[in-house]
Amino acid sequence: MTDPERAVQVVDKMIDDYTSGRAKYISYDLEVGGLGALQYSPGSYVIGAALASSADQGYFLVLQHRELSFPDVPQSEWPPGKVPPPNKEDWFLMQSQLQRLADNVEITGHHLKYDLKVTMQKLGIFNFKVKFDSLIGSYLRYHEIHEHGLKILLEYYTDIGNYDYKIDEIIGRYKRKDRDYGLIPLKIVGEYACYDSMGTYQLSELLEIEIDKYELREPLNLRIEGLQKFAKIEFTGVQIDTENLHVHLKTYQDKMDEVMNELLQYPEVQQTKDNFKGVLKLTSGDHVRYLLYEAMGLTTKHMTNPSKKFPEGRKSAAEPAIFDLIKELTAGNDEYRLGIVNKYRFWKKLSKIDICRVYQDASYDG
Repeated sequence: MTDPERAVQVVDKMIDDYTSGRAKYISYDLEVGGLGALQYSPGSYVIGAALASSADQGYFLVLQHRELSFPDVPQSEWPPGKVPPPNKEDWFLMQSQLQRLADNVEITGHHLKYDLKVTMQKLGIFNFKVKFDSLIGSYLRYHEIHEHGLKILLEYYTDIGNYDYKIDEIIGRYKRKDRDYGLIPLKIVGEYACYDSMGTYQLSELLEIEIDKYELREPLNLRIEGLQKFAKIEFTGVQIDTENLHVHLKTYQDKMDEVMNELLQYPEVQQTKDNFKGVLKLTSGDHVRYLLYEAMGLTTKHMTNPSKKFPEGRKSAAEPAIFDLIKELTAGNDEYRLGIVNKYRFWKKLSKIDICRVYQDASYDG
C-alpha cells in the first residue's frame, strides 16, 4: 500500500478493531532493507510495516522502496547497497499513521525488541505498547527446545504453509554480503510481510491459551516489560551502575545456591548425583529427565516437539510437565517426591530470572 489516504483508512480500521474488542492487539512487523539491516546499520531503512488485526487479512504500509524511487529502472539493474531516496511527503504521511497506531493500540509481534528498536531508530516512534510477543510465548511454553523462529512455529502450529519461497528464490541470487530485502519487488515483499503479520497474530492467540493454561502470565509480563526497556536501552545507550548490578547478581546466585543445597538434602537426589556419570546439572533438560523419570520413576504425558533425532519427541522437563507433576503428587499425597519437585521448580524459577529484573533494580543513568 503506497497511497497515504488508503493508509489512513487501514489504520482507522486497526484502531476500531482494537478499541471495539474485535482484536486483542494489532500484529506489527517491519521489513527492513539495506545492507546490515539486522545490525541496525546506518545504511538500512524501513521498507514498510505489516499490520494485521486478525489471522485472515494483513496490510503492508510502504515507506521506502526502489520501485518508488526508481520507477523507470528495471529490477535487474537495482544496485545492491544503494539506499533509495524516499518521497519525503509520502514518507512522513505514512510515518504519521504508524504514530497514530502507537498512540491508540497495543501490539503483538515476533521478536519485537528488534522491531521496536528499528521503529525508534528509523521512524522516530517511541511509544508502541507491547501486549504479547510470540517468540517469548514460545520460549516460555517450550523453553527446552532451541528453535523458536517464526517460520518453524507457524509450520508446527498452523496450516499457513511455505510462503517465503519467492523471497528465497530472489535473495539467493545475491552473495550473502549483498543480500537486501530492498532488492525484492514490492508486491512480493509486501505479500511476504502480510503473511508474517497474519501468522504472528494467529500464533499469538494460540500461544496465549497455553500461557494462561500453565500459569505463565507473570513471567511473560516480566519479559514483555524487559524487551521494551532493553529496546530503549539499546537505542539510547545507558551507563550501568556495574557495582550495584553485581551485588544484585550475587544476591540471586546466593539464593539459587541455598535452594540447590536444600534440594540436595533429599537422599534420592543425592544418590542420583553420586551415581550419575559426570556432573549432574539441573540446567540440563536431559539430566532433569533422568532424575525425574528414571531415578524417581515419575511419569508424564508431556512430550517435547518431534525432531529428526527424536521423531516422537521426548518426555518433557518444561514448566507444564513440572506443573502437572506437582498436581499429581499433591493429589496422591506423596509429600516426599512433592518436596523434591517443588524445590526443583523453585530453583528453576530462580535460575531463569531475567537479567532485566536486575536492570530494573540496579540504578542507571541514560
